[in-house]
Amino acid sequence: MKLILSLDTCDVQRASQVLDQTKAMISHVKLGHIPFTMGQETIKKIIQDTPLFLDFKLHDIPSTMARAITGYRNAFEYLEMITVWGTSSNDGLKAVVESCDNQCQPLAVISLTSDIGNTTTFLNTVERNLNCGIQGFITPSFMLTELRQQFGNEITLVTPGVRFENKDDHQNCVTPQQALERGCDYMVVGRPIMNAQHIKQQTEKFYQFCTK
Repeated sequence: MKLILSLDTCDVQRASQVLDQTKAMISHVKLGHIPFTMGQETIKKIIQDTPLFLDFKLHDIPSTMARAITGYRNAFEYLEMITVWGTSSNDGLKAVVESCDNQCQPLAVISLTSDIGNTTTFLNTVERNLNCGIQGFITPSFMLTELRQQFGNEITLVTPGVRFENKDDHQNCVTPQQALERGCDYMVVGRPIMNAQHIKQQTEKFYQFCTK
């Protein structure tokens, strides 16, 4: 299991401070809409050569999603992951896979961690995504075990909302130990690290599960 840092801030100084202290322990830095408001050039200076995960949850007509991914690939040399809505059309999902061209991995988002989610709907949508060529999924805790058992190691499971205790709006939280036991490939940690007083020490608490 590997650790992804969700750099959920538009404060340039804080972003740089957190990344400087966590870079050696993370596999990717995840950026969503909030940090992206810092601007592309600022982001490049902050992340440098850290592998990038863009969490934009693309959902549009096939050509627009494909062109967007091509544009982001051209803009960011170290882009390795990007999210799309798994409820997109089959043509849209296939266009995404083609545009990624094995240079970055598309990850399908099927439900948000602020939602409870439905197991049957999730499984059916995962099956459809797999048939379209997408093999990576943003996986809430309630689906980890079942997806790993049903699809084995052929799929990549990325789990957000990982924390030692839940005090926010995530409904489907999981501890690092639970993520590890249930077959998670990548755990995504944001606020528990971003809001920590001792950034490096807090990151080390999560990272220890990546070395087991």
